[in-house]
Amino acid sequence: MGHAIEIKHHAVGDGLHIEQMRLVTEILNLLKGHGAMTVQPRHINAVIAAANLICDEFGRADQVAAPGSGLVAWACSDRVGMSSVFMARRLAPLAGLQFPGHRIPDEPAYPYDPSDFGRCMGLLDAVPELRLHIAKMAEYGKVWAAYVEHWDALETLYKEESIGENAPKLYARMKELQRA
Repeated sequence: MGHAIEIKHHAVGDGLHIEQMRLVTEILNLLKGHGAMTVQPRHINAVIAAANLICDEFGRADQVAAPGSGLVAWACSDRVGMSSVFMARRLAPLAGLQFPGHRIPDEPAYPYDPSDFGRCMGLLDAVPELRLHIAKMAEYGKVWAAYVEHWDALETLYKEESIGENAPKLYARMKELQRA
């Protein structure tokens, strides 16, 4: 049986409204632009299911790990990325913790931009015992070594600029360290 078409209007933060049927129509038009000229009912049902998931996800509040909440709470939060997972997997055993696993694959990664850096800071805030071992990250490449050497200054820049949409001074400094 197909999905019931339920007209959904989701109010999302900052005045964003997602209309499910418009989203379905736009996805189908996008697929048509990619050459999907023959659309079967099962395809439409899949698009409706995807639109429902998108609407539901945008309507959900962000899950943030509170300071000191621990590794599991952090891993289950929405503020997790490749570099922070890479960091957590390396530092957890040093702190006597077992990494709970995560859908993000175990691939070498470093914070590329202020958002990535913020997720790494969120990890250290949620699991403060990892902070004692941050120097170990220097073993995972030149960029990590540069970040470790300047970690406190990077954190200061992040905190100074975190009230804005972006962090141009932190981003510039990170790019310098990445090139060094």
